[in-house]
Amino acid sequence: MQGFETQLTRRQMLRSGGAAAAGLSVLAASPASLARSALRPSLGKPTPLPSPAQVHADFKRMVDFGPRLTGTESHNRYIAWLEREFVKAGLELRPCDVYETERWHAQRFGLDVLEGSSPGRVKVAAYYPRSQETPAGGVTGPLVYGGVAPAPSGNGADLSSITAGLARYPNDLALWASGLAGTIAGGTQHSILLVDIPMPA
Repeated sequence: MQGFETQLTRRQMLRSGGAAAAGLSVLAASPASLARSALRPSLGKPTPLPSPAQVHADFKRMVDFGPRLTGTESHNRYIAWLEREFVKAGLELRPCDVYETERWHAQRFGLDVLEGSSPGRVKVAAYYPRSQETPAGGVTGPLVYGGVAPAPSGNGADLSSITAGLARYPNDLALWASGLAGTIAGGTQHSILLVDIPMPA
């Protein structure tokens, strides 16, 4: 993976977290406050929930932007689309403070199997934006499967438990990764390590 550095504004970072923050605020609301808001008289015509077809269409539209890694063109196009949809829904967008940070973006990325029963290019959906870049010519080594990385721990019904689990996760992941070398035949040094990300079935 070969990369270059770019600048990312705080506005772009804040926008990417806006939807998540709104969702968490609903989860953090007490049953009593939710009940009061449900009983509050509506100021306008109620808006019906989207149909399954509408949800599918919007989800597909989001995916069609490509990997929405922070600060990339795909991410910026997705954010611009969200802003248009928010305004169309009647929301007023407030200006954001602008700060700059540096982040690199991959120019090229890929995985090629050179030997074995099925040599050839492997389809890769996206690169990991915080991984280490490689030289221009890439790297070559044995492909080693490391198994499934651990999932963040926490009780799904307890927001504070989820927050604590996410805070611990980098250390949990580093501890798991440091133990891989002793569990894989031949070790992991000078290899290309393939790891599955824990995802629900």
